[in-house]
Amino acid sequence: IKDVEKLSKNIGQFANAMLDSGLKPEAFIRKTKKIKTGFLAANLAICSVALGYVLPKIQYVFREKVYGSKEFPGIKAYTEEAKHLSKK
Repeated sequence: IKDVEKLSKNIGQFANAMLDSGLKPEAFIRKTKKIKTGFLAANLAICSVALGYVLPKIQYVFREKVYGSKEFPGIKAYTEEAKHLSKK
């Protein structure tokens, strides 16, 4: 029931905003769709940059500070084990 009340309130706010804007309903809906699409594209771009560039950089700096090496800890252990086995 709370969701229905919230939806009713949101629809009322949308209708009031449309009437206050002075635009025809079709033009107002088109404008709000464009704005929503713009926000969606901006959010997608922000998330892509954060997950594709910023987070890996943070992980790299953290790994270098904590482990003292630029290598991934698991790869470093396998490399050392391979060197040890190749010397035998």
